[in-house]
Amino acid sequence: MIVLQLLLVTLALTTQVESHMSLEEPPARNVMWRMGFNQLPRHEDDDYLICTEAPGAPCPPCGDTADSPLPHPHEGGGKWATGIVARSYSLGQTIDVHINVTRSHGGFLEFKLCPHNKVSSPVTQACLNQYPLEVVGRRSRKVKISAPYDAPEMLSFQLKLPAGVTCDQCVLQMSNTAKQFKPQTIMFRNCADIAIQGTSKTSFAGGPPVSFRTNVRTPVFAPQPDFPSSRTNINFPGPSSSDGFLSPQPDFISTRGGFPARPHHDFHNSQPARPSEIHFPEQKQHKFF
Repeated sequence: MIVLQLLLVTLALTTQVESHMSLEEPPARNVMWRMGFNQLPRHEDDDYLICTEAPGAPCPPCGDTADSPLPHPHEGGGKWATGIVARSYSLGQTIDVHINVTRSHGGFLEFKLCPHNKVSSPVTQACLNQYPLEVVGRRSRKVKISAPYDAPEMLSFQLKLPAGVTCDQCVLQMSNTAKQFKPQTIMFRNCADIAIQGTSKTSFAGGPPVSFRTNVRTPVFAPQPDFPSSRTNINFPGPSSSDGFLSPQPDFISTRGGFPARPHHDFHNSQPARPSEIHFPEQKQHKFF
């Protein structure tokens, strides 16, 4: 029976795993290039940060595979951890979060924070576990992915930053354990670099960094791009599901939103979750085996 279950999971992964999800607000390290930051080269598989956890080989905190070379590409010192702090917030602030689920595999989203302050060194899961973040308007710290398997979904909600935590560089972790592939533990993770100031007012720098910076010892602050205020028609908070977890209303981004389009492949002839006049090369397909 176990062999049959693993075979079914393998078949599902090889036929369905093409693209998954990404943390787009605040921008995760893997998607910053889409959000107006001068971060090169482009990360065209930026929604494919996936790891299969195994005994003795836990998944790294930021979406890399356990066997990827050190430093892991999305951790401090790696290719995509450039030292750019994407957002700056105030102490205890409520922050907006947008998740682009390009292919649902079910399960729940969880968010954790580490006051790291070392942009060139990897964050640890132990540090992140100290500060699980609250979802505003709900008692649960989890957000349910409610879209059917293989369907896209846009999720928008708010998180509450912990009281008493400030940092020049905090690591915000998004984590999802896919329900579709159990009994295997398939995880999707993203990490975003943010700052938390001990003032009552949010501050942003004056523009994306002029030059590409990597492996710096002090954060390079950069603001959110200046998107039109009418870019979404979200209705937050969304209704709760029968199990009490948050099931937010979809967030539909207009073509005026300023987000570059991500290829979504031709599954079920669905339309891209974020249409745009800007087009990038198709993502590569991946297989686990």
